[in-house]
Amino acid sequence: MSKFFKKTLKRVSWRGVHTDGPQYPLTTPEVPTDMANGNGEGPIHAIGSRGSHSGLQSELPEYEGLPDLPVTLAIIGAGQRGKNFAEYARAHPQQAKVVAFAEPRPETRAEFASRYNIPDKHAFPSHKELLTLSDVLISDGKPRIAHAVLICVQDKMHAELTIEFAKRGFHILCEKPLGVDAKECIEVTEEVEKSGVLYALGHNLPYSPYFASLSELVHSGMLGRLVHIEHLEPVGYYHFAHSYVRGNWQSEQTSA
Repeated sequence: MSKFFKKTLKRVSWRGVHTDGPQYPLTTPEVPTDMANGNGEGPIHAIGSRGSHSGLQSELPEYEGLPDLPVTLAIIGAGQRGKNFAEYARAHPQQAKVVAFAEPRPETRAEFASRYNIPDKHAFPSHKELLTLSDVLISDGKPRIAHAVLICVQDKMHAELTIEFAKRGFHILCEKPLGVDAKECIEVTEEVEKSGVLYALGHNLPYSPYFASLSELVHSGMLGRLVHIEHLEPVGYYHFAHSYVRGNWQSEQTSA
């Protein structure tokens, strides 16, 4: 538990004991002991080794046929999220390696390829060319172009790309949302289950120290009986102006 919340709990005298509701403490989520000590040793991540930042522990899931490390990655979309994943792979070469990507903007594509040492033959203007080459490799008896794909494009493209890559056996990490409506969410879920691939949605906040501490506080019962939660994500004015007023998410028709 963080030092901030420990100080807060000292001021709480009523522990909210009830006989007609849930009994506290509830089952507490896994929270690393080094979350707030600043020692630089993060928890075990999903890939099975320690990272450089704090968050909840996430062990490697039980799954047959997991590739050996490093996992080879294809990134679809070389924007901010795509670059973040590529930076992580470059900082942890023993865990992951970006071997191909797709990006429609020529200048961005050239810069991304140069920065992450990706050959021109694996720098594609769209995901369709990447899939075409991967299909050719498989037809020649070779492995697909990458173990997994990271989908970092506009919301309205998530479902289509997820289904296309799942059908070809790629493991998938897709940025949120899963789909833009209930129909897309159902279609994606059905295809992922049918294909038997690993699928993860990029909800990162549960792994942040802030939300881990908040979850621990609520589960402890120190605040009393949990009746209602209203969550508001404070979007900064700069983010709102550049992303929602005049940015990529300014219109539901063009973004989601």
